[in-house]
Amino acid sequence: VKIEKHKRLLTLSALGHANYAPYGSDIVCAGVSSIIMGLCGSLDGNHTETHISSGKAIIRTRYSRKAEYLFRFAEKAIGLIAAEYPMHVRLSANSNAR
Repeated sequence: VKIEKHKRLLTLSALGHANYAPYGSDIVCAGVSSIIMGLCGSLDGNHTETHISSGKAIIRTRYSRKAEYLFRFAEKAIGLIAAEYPMHVRLSANSNAR
């Protein structure tokens, strides 16, 4: 999972599967997917672009205080899962001036 903050654009991209357990019973994948879907559903649709499919997610939106808060929450929540399951989830986040 990669979270980027660049100028007035926030982007989350995720690629692959956690492979913690067989497909359909992977709690690590389900946890990360739930956070991503929650982020997607919480952003205002006006300036948000989403592409979600099996094993791939891209969410891109214009900066707003609400969007920044939601992306920070997603970063923290996914970071907790990555810390607990480092062999199955990798998180990188950069934060450039807006």
